[in-house]
Amino acid sequence: MFKRLAAAVVCVLALSACSSEHKENTLTLVASPEPHARILNYIADEGLAEGVELDVKVIQGGIDPNHVTANGDADANFFQHDPYLQEWSEENDDHSLRSVAAVHLEPLTVFSTSVDSLEQLPAGATVTIPNDPVNRARALSLLAENNLIEIDERSAETAVEDITANPRDLTITLVDARLLPQTLEDKDVAVSVINGNFALEAGLNYEEDSLAGEDPDNNPYVNILVAWQDVADSPQVKALATALQSPEVAEFIRNNYHGAVLPAQH
Repeated sequence: MFKRLAAAVVCVLALSACSSEHKENTLTLVASPEPHARILNYIADEGLAEGVELDVKVIQGGIDPNHVTANGDADANFFQHDPYLQEWSEENDDHSLRSVAAVHLEPLTVFSTSVDSLEQLPAGATVTIPNDPVNRARALSLLAENNLIEIDERSAETAVEDITANPRDLTITLVDARLLPQTLEDKDVAVSVINGNFALEAGLNYEEDSLAGEDPDNNPYVNILVAWQDVADSPQVKALATALQSPEVAEFIRNNYHGAVLPAQH
């Protein structure tokens, strides 16, 4: 039913040990390590995708999981949100991938090691945010939602220049998203808006250091399960989608990520 993994491709990608057989009722997925592959492995260990065996390949650097999936070398992937998928589809003129389940949000979160609340943020304070367009727009929107700045019209391309009011005269500095946790060590930085996965990797404490974060409800940046169009409606993919949106997975996310990852359901 599903395309067999091309052994040479898998070896080149160094996803895992190669297999010459792709069993019926087995889904092969490519996923980033945290939290995606960990969630999938939890589902596999608990047998939550009834009747389906999951073959999870962890993404290594330089691999484009959408290309791997679109080429039929994997049945599905789990690493992205819908805006990223749509941008990838347009840039590559490839619309063979479909979103089949909204699973979790890795929220942009405001962190600080110098103030205990946003109300304490002093005038003229420096705020660091991601420099890539998508996360920059998300960060500015989050600051606006918390009344630190005003933006008349928000969009996926919102930039610092679109700020219409800055009552506290904040200095907003753009930084590579991976480096944002390090900016909290700078005494001149009051707060930083950090992606959930990078905050997780840096060991930031959500209970002690987070001041505000994105809401998963109706959030376009919720991470999704994406499947190759020929298998998107298969019973196997539907079973995995049901498992990913189950109360068990929601509880697993809450218990293991403590705010760094938020379930989209329940």
